[in-house]
Amino acid sequence: MQILLINGYSTKNRGDFGIVLTTIERLKSKYANCQVFVEKNYEDMIEYEQYGVTVVEPLVKNDKTGWRKYVSILSAFSKTPKKYDLVISVGGGYLYSSKWGIGGFGLMRVAASIYLHSEVSKTVMYPQSAGPLRKIDSMIVSRLLSKLDTFYARDRKSYDWCVKNGISSILTNDTVFLNARKREMDCKVSLKTAGITLIDHSFTNSSAIIEKEKINYLSVLANYININFEECNIYIQVDHSEVDTDKYISEEFQKMISVKTKLTNVSTMNTEDIISLYQQNDIFIASRMHSAIFALCSGVETIGIAYQPKTIGMYKLLGIPEYSISLADLNENFLTKIHRDNRGKKLNLDINIWEVL
Repeated sequence: MQILLINGYSTKNRGDFGIVLTTIERLKSKYANCQVFVEKNYEDMIEYEQYGVTVVEPLVKNDKTGWRKYVSILSAFSKTPKKYDLVISVGGGYLYSSKWGIGGFGLMRVAASIYLHSEVSKTVMYPQSAGPLRKIDSMIVSRLLSKLDTFYARDRKSYDWCVKNGISSILTNDTVFLNARKREMDCKVSLKTAGITLIDHSFTNSSAIIEKEKINYLSVLANYININFEECNIYIQVDHSEVDTDKYISEEFQKMISVKTKLTNVSTMNTEDIISLYQQNDIFIASRMHSAIFALCSGVETIGIAYQPKTIGMYKLLGIPEYSISLADLNENFLTKIHRDNRGKKLNLDINIWEVL
């Protein structure tokens, strides 16, 4: 059996790395003699070779700039993809509209790649979120996904978008939850150490509103930490490039904290080690969705700050919607209520992984 994983992002985004690595491990455990191939959309993806897979060139290249990027999409339509027993678009981001306008390159490249592979091979998206999408982007993408076998949606909004557009879909939890050590959150009686990931969400929108949201977001979190905790562990989970990194906002946040702090870059650590590291905290505040998943996999009480709807959708699916809030709506009353409630309790997590693999 030959299986190809497409549309993976940089390994320096440890959430996307977690999706790909968990998928590789699951495939190899279920199909002992399968051959797994991973498309190399970024140079650092050569790292996957150490896990016994073959890294191959992508059907749609990601090495051009400006308008030439779109030429690479168009030229791919003149090629006939190799046939595989299964092609998995390994989810994560990209299926949302660019802040710069309709037809963003990342979105179009992912959708075109899925369309071309689904012409010759059984192709699924697992796991995936869709949106927010502009109307025209939604029309283009839904057309390109028309031959997709199944869209495994990890939130209800994405599932509903599929149903509306006639795309076969199944609702499931994110693949990384296959690493769950517990299926419950341990809400400790005493909270002394907080873990946190930060995000500069300016990549989602170019308006000045984003900057105001960022100031409020950092201020609310810093006040909460300074008033309620003795220690704060800050984790840099994404450090792909100068324009895609949590490093600078994490360093900015550290300067706002008056209690003992430690800043740790986890962007090269493996999934199990990240889960173990996050487990050392009494409570975790996650601005990156997969940092929330890693923390939840460890059993630590975890608050999800949503820069996109997918995080709120994930928490609803887990049965703990009260633990997530949009970044724009973050306020101290929300954090104080969680800090006060559920002390000493264990809250069940509704983790159900659809066995697509």
